[in-house]
Amino acid sequence: MARSATPSRKTSGVPDGTREPAERAPRYVGSKRGKEVAAVALGRRERREGTWASAEWLRGHSGLPSVACCQLTPIAGEAGAVLALGGGQARFQGLKRCSSPWSCPSCATRIGAGRATDLTLALQTWHARGHSVAMATLTMRHARGDDLTDLWDAKAAAWASVRQSSALRRPVAGSDLDVASLAGYVVKTEVTDGDNGWHLHLHVLVFMRCGPAEASVGLDAWCAAARPLWGRTLGRRGYAPGDEHGLRVALIRRGHEAGDVAAYVSKDGAPAEAVAREMALDVGKSARGRHRNQWGLLGGAIAGDGVAAARWAEWESSSKGRRAIVWTKALRRELLTVPDLTDEELAAVDEPAVGLVGLHGESWRVVRRSGGVCRLLDAAEDGYRVERDAGGSHWQALQAAQDDVVGLLCDFGVPEHRFRALRLPVPLDLPAVVGREPFVPTQLALHGGPDSTV
Repeated sequence: MARSATPSRKTSGVPDGTREPAERAPRYVGSKRGKEVAAVALGRRERREGTWASAEWLRGHSGLPSVACCQLTPIAGEAGAVLALGGGQARFQGLKRCSSPWSCPSCATRIGAGRATDLTLALQTWHARGHSVAMATLTMRHARGDDLTDLWDAKAAAWASVRQSSALRRPVAGSDLDVASLAGYVVKTEVTDGDNGWHLHLHVLVFMRCGPAEASVGLDAWCAAARPLWGRTLGRRGYAPGDEHGLRVALIRRGHEAGDVAAYVSKDGAPAEAVAREMALDVGKSARGRHRNQWGLLGGAIAGDGVAAARWAEWESSSKGRRAIVWTKALRRELLTVPDLTDEELAAVDEPAVGLVGLHGESWRVVRRSGGVCRLLDAAEDGYRVERDAGGSHWQALQAAQDDVVGLLCDFGVPEHRFRALRLPVPLDLPAVVGREPFVPTQLALHGGPDSTV
């Protein structure tokens, strides 16, 4: 394979210009900072390995074709599966995605991060105006053997009875609800599985045009009106909740103080950022006690738990096509100027990164089937970090990462004509040293190809 004519970071005394990683010890090794960096990197890599292991299991066991094929093939017309590096973190781009917020850990993480950003901005904006937000948690009776689809449909009907009630939409002038001036809702559905079967509950952000004092009075009135509507509708379907567990509510604190995400149900409330993450991000969360959310079920299924596998199959079929987070349309228009992206659009968003290597469809399949995806990502991150810790520039670190990835691909037995090293953007001050014309990138360019000018 033709290699770039750009300057290489060859190490004297090492054959073929390869690098001995041991010769460049990270500057933070042994320090408190080094241990913190290593701990964060290790946790991120463990999560990444779990995500890709889940993807491989889902390819052979998912009942949803889109989930089974997620990240299986490159997008047509692109440079293949592109290994890119940005912010010191490596990732693959240019792959087809399923965009499932319920059944795909990789897509759910992307979608949840986008939703959390919107929610955080909305909560901060609302509080900055001097208004109040509360989180209500609505639950329903459940038992082992209940069908998940029936529970989900009952939940939807019960919430519709609350949302569409004229008493809540048009409160009587001068009443406590009128003082609270309800502006709208953001609703999130959560599901766990435990000894008593499926447990569905709603997290509802209640936005009120008033300060905390008026909001407390208005919330009491809201609960008094919403609780019987919620309970009666569920009761007609056999899922009536107990009075003390059917509805709980707490004001969300203002400010940016850190706090336990679980504090959203405490009497003192929870900070806006924590609530936004709790509402939008499911991946990585663990249910309480012996309950498992969908990701816990997926982990059990991968580990060989037959019961978990059966529950996961029911979960996939019942959650498909349902919305994870729903806004009152007028409230979103009032608070956010950013477009309301679909799940497909959020899943397709890639963080800014520099492409290092492009893999053709067949070479991508070779890497994936050999279990080398995470090894390539680790190699890119390690190559970049070691070069930077040794005092190298950002460009030199990118070149180091690219060389390590190319070398590992050759070790995997991927033919050289099946992948291409992408041309890196050269810093404008480098040509003065190496005698080359500056390269200002306008698009992903490939070196080593017939049209290469590098």
